[in-house]
Amino acid sequence: MKKLIACMAGLILIVSAGCSQNGAEKAPAAAESASPQAEEASASAPAAAESASPQAEVTSASAPAAAESASPQAEEASASAPAAEETDKQAEAIASLKEKAALKKTNIMSDKAVILVPESFALMSEEMKAVKYPSGNPPQEVYTNEDGTINVAASDTGTEMTQEDLEAFTAQMKTTIEPTAAEWYEDGVIELEGRKAGHISFLSEGADGSQIYNHMVYTTIDDQLAIVSFNCLKEQMDEWQTVGDTIVETVLVR
Repeated sequence: MKKLIACMAGLILIVSAGCSQNGAEKAPAAAESASPQAEEASASAPAAAESASPQAEVTSASAPAAAESASPQAEEASASAPAAEETDKQAEAIASLKEKAALKKTNIMSDKAVILVPESFALMSEEMKAVKYPSGNPPQEVYTNEDGTINVAASDTGTEMTQEDLEAFTAQMKTTIEPTAAEWYEDGVIELEGRKAGHISFLSEGADGSQIYNHMVYTTIDDQLAIVSFNCLKEQMDEWQTVGDTIVETVLVR
């Protein structure tokens, strides 16, 4: 868990250190000196939540007695309702934010999830990842603007975690990162498509002295931790914070 939290800190602080797929690889000395947050996370984060028992998160709506005799087709339609509702949320976001940014639905994590990405953003090249993540452990997917100052990143970590672990994990993330943050905005557990998701948002200090707005949302897919994060420079927040918050808060897990 220590390495996982340290690696997630590296994902948030996209200026220097990246997060490997399994969260187990160590960053080199250059990355450690460039990312005090990640270094502190590795040193201070206790192991937690790994022994939590797997427990499925089930949401259901009360129905009248007559519903018990509903046809299989009706039951199937009811089961798919949460996903349809979340898709509507993405459509609403595309419409409501069109004056700020043109967004498109994009499959991520081998089609396990769908996020909104600005149409002007491009998938970050491996060459640019090497510059942004000198540790050699970048997120699996990073969509970025032309200048590389605004980023949407996604990683399927391969680390085991259950829905019931997320609240404790979020508390540990806050304990680890808040003391070194320039400003702390929000943290907690929200709901995405009927499943729990932890989230944190704050300002961090970049390796080059800049301040970076970070908003990370993480949930579980097949009992493994999956992460989607947004970041931009502090001076870009007036234009991009609402867009970034919407992107990470409307993730659709298939």
